[in-house]
Amino acid sequence: LYSLTFLRVESNTLSFLPEDLEPVQHYLFVSERLTGLDSLEIVVEAPNGWLDDRCWGAMESLTDELSKQPGVARVVSPLDLIKKLNQWDHDFDPAFYVLPENTAAAQALVDELDEAAQEELSRIVAENGTVMRLSVLIRDASTSHFLDIARQAGEFLNNLPPPMTGYITGIVLLLAEAELGLVTTQITSFSFAFVSIFLCILIGLRSWRLTLVSFAPNLLPILCTFGLMALLDVPLDCATVMVASVALGIAVDNAIHMLSACKQSLRSEHTLAAAVEAALGRVGPPITISTATACIGFFAMGWSVFVPIHYFGILCGFAMIVALVADIMLIPAILQVLSARTSVGLECAPPPQSTE
Repeated sequence: LYSLTFLRVESNTLSFLPEDLEPVQHYLFVSERLTGLDSLEIVVEAPNGWLDDRCWGAMESLTDELSKQPGVARVVSPLDLIKKLNQWDHDFDPAFYVLPENTAAAQALVDELDEAAQEELSRIVAENGTVMRLSVLIRDASTSHFLDIARQAGEFLNNLPPPMTGYITGIVLLLAEAELGLVTTQITSFSFAFVSIFLCILIGLRSWRLTLVSFAPNLLPILCTFGLMALLDVPLDCATVMVASVALGIAVDNAIHMLSACKQSLRSEHTLAAAVEAALGRVGPPITISTATACIGFFAMGWSVFVPIHYFGILCGFAMIVALVADIMLIPAILQVLSARTSVGLECAPPPQSTE
């Protein structure tokens, strides 16, 4: 349980493939030397228009604050266009890559653009200049880092001087939120499945005590798997989050076989120890063979170069092994301990009557 505190929810599409793969190397090269991998889009609304020099200070401040965030390669702003036009108007002198003196000078520079350039301008400025688009280019492809920058950008936008307002958007933002939403949905679905499964166990075994006995061997493989993920620093993403559901499905199947066999064996055995031994002899080999065959199939995924499938196969196989050990060892141990203190819903057959 303590190890779960170190488990992190993360999704990094760049880490889904081996780092030495050529496409990944190309992406890393572009990220480190040229520009960012992802883009966070920011829409700023200025009722007086983007050429109003009274809004330039707020826009420049917003751009500077975003540029200082770790992992941000650069921020592309509509004001960059005005600076570049001003530089071109002064024979490409780098010293004039600055904003013009006032609104009138900026308007004169924009009016010199031809029709094709005016159409391109509509990609960053719309609604007669009252809506501006800023693009934050981010080097790090991790979802958590991207959303941290998005949250920080949202705080900066809240501090814009009125009447300026803004909001964050973009396809990458939607995908990042969808990925984390998928993880959250899987966790919620697992909780519903967990309750439903144990309700079925209660109905099938007709004993709430035996249902409680089945909790530990079914939770142990899930906790051990998540603990292993924390130890190996494997994030909880849209692939690894499904391990818990698979582990629960396999573990609960074996647990039901084991508990049902124990309950049946007690009809002919006179002690709990003898009933457990008989149950293990009857269902032990089948659940061991079924677990072994399933593990072979899942461990085969360990050779996949697609990292989510690689981790999914290894973690599922590990969870099944822990589930098998828990069903064979933990269930008999819990029954033995509880039988010494209270009834667990298993009544042994009466001892043979003496004929003397």
